Amino acid sequence: MTELKQYSRTNNLEIKGLPITAMECLETTVHTLGDKLGIEISASDIDVVHPVPTKDKSKSNIVVRFQTRDKVWQCLGKRGFQLLTSILKKTRPVYINEHLCPEFEILLGQTTQRRKEKAWKFSLVQNGRILVRKAENSPIVHLASEDDLKFTV
Repeated sequence: MTELKQYSRTNNLEIKGLPITAMECLETTVHTLGDKLGIEISASDIDVVHPVPTKDKSKSNIVVRFQTRDKVWQCLGKRGFQLLTSILKKTRPVYINEHLCPEFEILLGQTTQRRKEKAWKFSLVQNGRILVRKAENSPIVHLASEDDLKFTV
């Protein structure tokens, strides 16, 4: 069931760290971010954009659902690019991530915490799957549940 929830988010991106002032016209904000990343995003590429509530009231996250997975891949390919909200008049880092279902968000948080405790080198998300790796040359392990986390890390 969790995999089905995650699959429904395949064409989604979550953009974190935007100031509230950027929330006025979300589609324009997505176009601006695309320009800064060197990706052309047209209105026909976007299915829907909406804000997501956060604990920190000074910034907000948005979820963008693209018509195709291609734009998602292009944006995720630019994740290492230093993107700051200075393009929107305030300087804060902006993060572009895959949109995870709540169960996988919790699992990713637990995985990251456990990775730090055990001094593992990598934890990442790829295609909606949570992956860990102990060292550069060690095998990649896919985590699908808390049981996997307890058993693996």
